[in-house]
Amino acid sequence: SPDGGAPDAGAEVSPDGGAPDAGIDVSPDGGTPDGGVADGGVDALPPQPPALTDRLIGEGCVDIPTEPVVGGDCVRDADCDGGDVCRRRASPVVYDDLPVALRCGPRSVGAAPGERCAVGADCDRGLCVVAGTCVAACAADADCGAAARCRPVHVKPDSSTTEITYACIPRFTLPPDIEVETHADVPMTWNDPGTADDGRWATASIDLPGGEGLYIAEPGCDTGAQVILLATRDTPSALFYDQYAVNQDVAGASVNPAGTYGVPTTMLIPNGPVPVPSSAGYTAGFWTHRREPVRLDVLRGVRDGGVLNLDIFYVGAESLAPVAGTPPPQVAAALEDFAGLVRGAGITLGEVRHHEVSGILAMRMSRLSLADGTDDSYPKLPELLSLSAGVPSPSLSLFLVETIDDLWGQAGAVTGPLGANGLAVSGVAIGVAGPLSTRHGLGHTMAHELGHFLGLFHTTERDGRVFEALPDTLVCPRSRDANRDGLLTWNECGGAGADNVMFWQVDYPATFSGDQLDVLSRSLILTKP
Repeated sequence: SPDGGAPDAGAEVSPDGGAPDAGIDVSPDGGTPDGGVADGGVDALPPQPPALTDRLIGEGCVDIPTEPVVGGDCVRDADCDGGDVCRRRASPVVYDDLPVALRCGPRSVGAAPGERCAVGADCDRGLCVVAGTCVAACAADADCGAAARCRPVHVKPDSSTTEITYACIPRFTLPPDIEVETHADVPMTWNDPGTADDGRWATASIDLPGGEGLYIAEPGCDTGAQVILLATRDTPSALFYDQYAVNQDVAGASVNPAGTYGVPTTMLIPNGPVPVPSSAGYTAGFWTHRREPVRLDVLRGVRDGGVLNLDIFYVGAESLAPVAGTPPPQVAAALEDFAGLVRGAGITLGEVRHHEVSGILAMRMSRLSLADGTDDSYPKLPELLSLSAGVPSPSLSLFLVETIDDLWGQAGAVTGPLGANGLAVSGVAIGVAGPLSTRHGLGHTMAHELGHFLGLFHTTERDGRVFEALPDTLVCPRSRDANRDGLLTWNECGGAGADNVMFWQVDYPATFSGDQLDVLSRSLILTKP
């Protein structure tokens, strides 16, 4: 049964929770939430520091303080004189999971921003992010140059604690041959000219340049937006996606699933063999509550397989921890399963970096709970995924936590903003308690969630709706709902897509289809061998 009930007879796992709308229900099925075990110890933790709120992490803009914290005298290098830099205050006292005091002082003998590190002492400013690179403090994007942005980050003064500050993070970490075409202020137009800018939700559109690539649209501060329509500007126009038609079960409406709610939102063109890229450009329709200019970054390049690097973060998953950069046996086995599933796309695993998150931060993030929020979201997820800030090279970020309420995994976006790290949607999370209960659960959940991040939707949603339109993936019709409970489970969909890695429930054995493998092989985060 769904949402934390007993697993369906013979099923490895129970269905996932969350709304099945495109780009929202991006997770494979989950087991029972927390196994009935209370979130022990969470109430006893210190409160989350006000410097980082879920809203600040979750939206595209960040309210960055311009005054030093208590004990500090700078927020950026420009505040310092005589060649000094704004660096972590030298002190034997570490305030775990609280803002770091920055003071002007000389550079230490250590790595420069962007170079690899393990702890703060490795860096010339004493600031090493959890993902393993040195950073420089900032108070605005202007402090960082055009290729970087100022983001909230967690830094490691030592191996057992973290502190919070704001630092310059690369806007993109991509293979060198992938081009980023930036359009700084794309105007957003209300579809109904009579719509007022009063905060009420309505439909608006932007024009996109032609060609193919990953289109990453970032509206202004605090502007939520979801793609609901995507069409070419040819005459006649070719419709790529229509959210309204999908919701009404119009056959053939789901040609190219697009985007996810949040900041930024993404459109992958093409996302399969059906849509034909247009040189005339595209119109993207948004459901939004605010008309703001959009920053548009278009990633362009050609791939046919390649090397996939991974950054794996171990966040309070008590049964798992790397040893001297070596994964625990369960993760090593899962990586072998994952590599086998994507091999048909010409993808091989490259560098796999292992980061152990420690201290209060790990305790706070170890359980992603619905109970913490006011809706069907996971309020800790944006801060968790933002730990990807500063990964050393092009990669996908995978976060292993202990549990996720009702789910085994959750992807930040479909398709993810590849190469854009440190954002609320930059990666995927897996609650390992469920997957580790089965022989191949963790590896298949990795493949499912990373498949989402690389552009794959569920073959059939749990309520029978279909958002993807890859010609060779099987669809499970509503007529298969034998017990009439409104859910299409794996045992009701045998021979109709249940054995696909991207079916909304995870089962074993499962495989990707040829068209799915083609989408994976074209991913622009892959590096050339």
